[in-house]
Parts: sequence; structure tokens; C-alpha cells
Amino acid sequence: MRVAILMALSDGREMATGELALVAGVTASTASAHLSTLTASGFIGMRRESRHRFYQLIRPELTRAMEALAVLAPTSTPRTHRQARIGRAVRAARTCYDHLAGRLGVLLTRALIERGVLHPDADSFN
Repeated sequence: MRVAILMALSDGREMATGELALVAGVTASTASAHLSTLTASGFIGMRRESRHRFYQLIRPELTRAMEALAVLAPTSTPRTHRQARIGRAVRAARTCYDHLAGRLGVLLTRALIERGVLHPDADSFN
């Protein structure tokens, strides 16, 4: 559940408690308890706006660590249509360590190389 929250915040956006509860598949009160723990640990920051709380990842190295560990995790089948839709969207286009990734990133990079806009060297592209 906390990993789901951290992964949702990994793109650098701020998210409200309710949004993070939906992502984690828990109630808002359960999400609040986990968000308090993550805030106290120094992994995420919280900003109040009126009665709402917005959270943001303040330790971006956590994203790299979670993605590195995800390589070791067994694959799982999406249990809901929403999970499947999110998975397809992530595979299609996402950012990764501050650059475009996914199928869209690969296609864009190839097109730019083919058109001579990018010039790969041995150190940048393998």
C-alpha cells in the first residue's frame, strides 16, 4: 500500500489524500495513516490548502530504488480494468529519471535519429 502511494507520487506531481487512497485501494482514513508515516519518515512532504492536504515525493531516489526492486518482483496480472488501463498507459508513455520513456519515448528517439536531429554516440545509446 505504501509502495503504491510512493509510486503514484514518483512522477513529481502533488496528489491529494483522496487521490492517493484511490490509487492504493484503501479508504481515505487508512491512506491518511500511511501518509502520516511516510511524511514522518521524510520520504514525502505535505502541503495544506484550506482543509485539503497535498503530498509530494521529496526523496526522488526512492523511485529508482523501487523500480530496481521491481525487476526482482514476480509479475502480476491486473485485477481490475483500471489497473490494466494504467499498465497500458505506463508502457505506452511515461517519464523515467527525468526523461521520456516507454514505447512513445523509444519511437520518438528513433524518429529523431532517423531524421538526423539526434546523433547517438557509443556512450549514450546501446
